[in-house]
Amino acid sequence: MRPFFLLHLSPLRAWPCLATLALALACSPSGPGPLEAVLVPPDTAMPATGTEVVFQVAAQGGGAPSFQWLRNGQPIPGAASATLVLGPVALSDAGDYQAQVSDGSTLVVTAPFDLEPADVPWLVTSAADSGPGTLRDILAQANLLPGVNGIQFALPATGPHTIILQTPLPAVTGKVRILGPSDSPLTVDGGGVCRPLFLDGGTLVLDNFTLAHGLGKGGDGLGGGGGGAGMGGALFVNSGSLSLFRMAFQSNQAVGGSSFPGSDGENGGGGGFGGDSPAAGGAGADGGLLGGLGGPGQLDGTEYGGDASGGSGGAGGGAARGGPLTAPVAGWADNEFGGGGSFGGGGGFSVGPMGGGGLSEFGGGGGGSGGIVLGAVLAGGAGGEARWFGGDGGKGDGTSPARGGGGAGLGGAIFLRAGSLAMYQCSFTDNHAVAGSGDDTGTSLQALAQGKGGAVFIFAYDTVNKAPLYLDLLQAQSWSSNTAPDQMESSTYDNDDYYIAQEDFPAARRGSTLDLPWAR
Repeated sequence: MRPFFLLHLSPLRAWPCLATLALALACSPSGPGPLEAVLVPPDTAMPATGTEVVFQVAAQGGGAPSFQWLRNGQPIPGAASATLVLGPVALSDAGDYQAQVSDGSTLVVTAPFDLEPADVPWLVTSAADSGPGTLRDILAQANLLPGVNGIQFALPATGPHTIILQTPLPAVTGKVRILGPSDSPLTVDGGGVCRPLFLDGGTLVLDNFTLAHGLGKGGDGLGGGGGGAGMGGALFVNSGSLSLFRMAFQSNQAVGGSSFPGSDGENGGGGGFGGDSPAAGGAGADGGLLGGLGGPGQLDGTEYGGDASGGSGGAGGGAARGGPLTAPVAGWADNEFGGGGSFGGGGGFSVGPMGGGGLSEFGGGGGGSGGIVLGAVLAGGAGGEARWFGGDGGKGDGTSPARGGGGAGLGGAIFLRAGSLAMYQCSFTDNHAVAGSGDDTGTSLQALAQGKGGAVFIFAYDTVNKAPLYLDLLQAQSWSSNTAPDQMESSTYDNDDYYIAQEDFPAARRGSTLDLPWAR
């Protein structure tokens, strides 16, 4: 079977029209007109392996026709009649099929038809968000089965159809192909509340439908904690292989989490991936689909020094306060820093000259220091640093509570953390990367949260060639009205449409190794 990242021609989609045209050709009286031919496709573009598939070609005009069937532009030995039967069809039969018709003086080649057999066929029969026969129900089942799971749609031909989601679809962990309907447009819509798709180690092929109004929202940091990074409004690739054919991405957003001033330290943990906010008691938010638990916070005043370990995966760091609860305000003198976050925000609310807000390694905002305790505004140490794209945390000065940094907004439609990406004839329209709000006392761009890659953010980096390899792939797609407010002017790799990493982020700063297979 050919690799899916190879580019191939568009399949025929208007099957009822083709059948009508074929009938017209068959019923029209023959005459001296030019030779014409049309391919009559099988009932499905994604048949189950082991079944029989029948292609036909109808011809009129010219002289007596002869036939030759082609697969991927090459003749199929022995296939020289008006009918081509594949059976039992196998995964190795995938490809573009055409009929070559000749009357001795004129040669006509039909448009191609893209056949993609699947081990397990599925049909989506309902455009509802949940329940039997819905895309959600079928994805959940397909993840449990081995082999290639082919998902098609059997919805009324009176579309267009829109599936409006209330929560994200099940993360794809197996081998899944989703082929849009042939007879009417389909949109899978995040409703402005959720990211539709998350790929976690599987193989996902999407063909001929729209992903719209998705939202990848980083968690907010309360009590001075940093906001989490918002990444991939329509689709987040944690790892695995993603192939996109004729897909449209429209009006999706990646929005970083915001930070709010510290008040009594009860929610000083950093925000996490996926929109979850810190739990009460200062713990950082958990990592959601990225995994990892938020760092715990130390807020009960039973010990000196805060137990505010860093978050893992996409989690936020916990808050730190420390010092005995009954001690005077001056007793909090040598507190520890708030915990760090990985993709999530750093912990906030750490008072005393030796303490400070927690740092964030990638995307999340650093934690702020200082806050309100027993009605008094306390000064803190240094604000937490955000090393990549998130905003730095503020430093509490004893006159007002500090805020953490905002989380970055990265990849309004797609965020590729690790894995491979291939695209063909895709369009990206009105997608946006939006940074979260936070401390605004920084004087440089790097001190504030950033919005990067209005449509696509590629974190993966080629450690061998030291250069991004996705540039040609991205430039071949269609782009319109995407925005990333912190794009570099006139940069080839950093613009309103996409961002491609050009530097090798240290492994400790990105949460996982990224030794990747690249789509070439």
